[in-house]
Amino acid sequence: MLETERVRTGVYPADRQPVGGKMVTESEAIDSLSFTAAIVFVVYFLTFLVLTGIQFALSFIGPLGLELATNLWGLSFIFAALMAILVKHIVRALHLEHLTDVQMLNRINGFSVDVLVTASLGAISLLVVLEYIVPIAILASVGGLITITLIPWVCSRIFKPDDHRFLRMLMIYGASTGTLTTGLALLRVLDPDFETPVASDYAYASGLVFALVIPLVLSINLPVLAYSSGEIRWFWLAVLVVSAYLLVTAVSYMFLARERSFRKRFRVWLHSNVDA
Repeated sequence: MLETERVRTGVYPADRQPVGGKMVTESEAIDSLSFTAAIVFVVYFLTFLVLTGIQFALSFIGPLGLELATNLWGLSFIFAALMAILVKHIVRALHLEHLTDVQMLNRINGFSVDVLVTASLGAISLLVVLEYIVPIAILASVGGLITITLIPWVCSRIFKPDDHRFLRMLMIYGASTGTLTTGLALLRVLDPDFETPVASDYAYASGLVFALVIPLVLSINLPVLAYSSGEIRWFWLAVLVVSAYLLVTAVSYMFLARERSFRKRFRVWLHSNVDA
């Protein structure tokens, strides 16, 4: 009953409050929370330097390079994940793992996710939403219906039941409807201390996604270019790029899901070992 009450209220009882983090530094020198936060800021600073360097290098290509660089800033969360992995390996190589307390990092992550969600909601302009309420409602409804149906359908067939299948689906759903941080926010509901490999696996996967997503990033503004220039060929080029991605995705799905690819195809979630 105590567990049920805690989940319902979202508050730990007074006699069962767990430890949220360990002290890794002497407070006379620097507070442990400040030290851990500084490590996080270093990761983001490295991300900023890398993206700035990429932007400078791509500027020599011309307008196309600058357009790619601008779109890459929108994928900064992928670069941040890659920089975090790099810093993690450096810390391990230097045998300084004891200075990066996982629980403290989880608390910073939780705080950051809460601030991000709140700021995202606060940044929404109600006047803009009301002005475009009809197209927003149509896009949100259709896109939401497709997403909430397709992602569980695909994930329940790609991942095995004993491989944190539901948690991986939550992570992918959150990232698909927002960013990596949105996925972490959903994952934190069932895995508050990130004890499963789901979050770290997705971070590694982000590196592979970055290498594969460049053509799609370059094609994002092609429909706008077609509208502004009156050249319909740019629109059809964007359609060609998206179609190529859909084809590769479909083939990859069938390769990964194998015999489960279209099993019980009218069921959104493929249940249990018997179904899978």
